[in-house]
Amino acid sequence: EALDALANGDQPPAQFLRGLELFLKGQLEQAATQFQAAAGPRREYFPAAFYLGACLASAGRDRDAPGVWQLAMGKEPRPSFAYTMFADARLREGQAGSVIDVLRPALERAPGDLEIGKRPAVPYVMTGKYAEAVPVLETYLSQNPTDADALFSIIMAQYEVTTRARVSLSDAEHAKLTKYARAYKGPQQALISKYLEALQQPK
Repeated sequence: EALDALANGDQPPAQFLRGLELFLKGQLEQAATQFQAAAGPRREYFPAAFYLGACLASAGRDRDAPGVWQLAMGKEPRPSFAYTMFADARLREGQAGSVIDVLRPALERAPGDLEIGKRPAVPYVMTGKYAEAVPVLETYLSQNPTDADALFSIIMAQYEVTTRARVSLSDAEHAKLTKYARAYKGPQQALISKYLEALQQPK
């Protein structure tokens, strides 16, 4: 598609291809110049904007790269790996709210996307939005039932939700958490046992 556009004299694809050639040669500064020109002022040409962010990240400008990606994503569906790279970059900076803003609508469009899957739960937990983390983790665990990080996170999140509301777990909820605890294989087994013990006590 880019080659067809290049043959018809469309500048952004031509600049993108030139930038890609430079990027593959490791000439990041020159590649970034081409990608910036191709991406447009609002980063509307997504392939070029994505690689512009990659250039910035490769050059150690970790704070600039996710900003470019976020602007480029807009409201259009993008490839899953773009969301995960953006989320990981923002989480390294501790900007959980930004991750929620971008990944929530992406996950609503594709709830079964395994690549996006677990990532929105992390910023929900980081920002204390435990009630919102639980359904995200439940969906993810329905397809990844042995993910230790997700298993620990959902038990911890359910503990926070239940204790803050000063309510007791239903039999179904307790059975679900017990299943998660049995599936968990990792270093936090003692803490999980304490969570379950606390949740069994009447409020």
